[in-house]
Amino acid sequence: MEAEIVTIGDELLLGTVVDTNSAWLGQELSQLGVMAKYRTTVRDDPESIEDALRRALSRADLVITTGGLGPTVDDATKRSVTKIMKTRLVLDHRVLRAVERHFEERGAPMPVISTQQALVPQGAKVLYNPVGTAPGLFFSSGEKLLFLLPGVPAEMKSMFEGAVVPVLR
Repeated sequence: MEAEIVTIGDELLLGTVVDTNSAWLGQELSQLGVMAKYRTTVRDDPESIEDALRRALSRADLVITTGGLGPTVDDATKRSVTKIMKTRLVLDHRVLRAVERHFEERGAPMPVISTQQALVPQGAKVLYNPVGTAPGLFFSSGEKLLFLLPGVPAEMKSMFEGAVVPVLR
């Protein structure tokens, strides 16, 4: 199995944040016998994300993205994936409840914008985030596997170990 790691975020290209996710994922995939053939970084731009994902899916069996899943305006990964997978975003009430619980447990009011976390592409399997609010997503289409993981390293690692590794094994 060959993989491509796609990291998403203007901050990665501007150098304000160092991309440790792709290095960590490369090591973990290697230990599972999966060769990361490509590594791509794109900005928070729907067209750039869509282009990178189309290319990645054309040349790799496994594509793992990190970043672009948050509740902010520039987080465009889910919207880009809906175009590629020819689907639409739908409100997932279980995800919404998980996000609400996250804030309740911290005694903080949930910002209205966090409701966007519960919009998921129809047909995707939701990967719940035990550390943060952005759920991951999983698509399987024929021989292709696509995982969308949060960009926050602790969230990405937790989700990779808990949700991605079992599928790959």
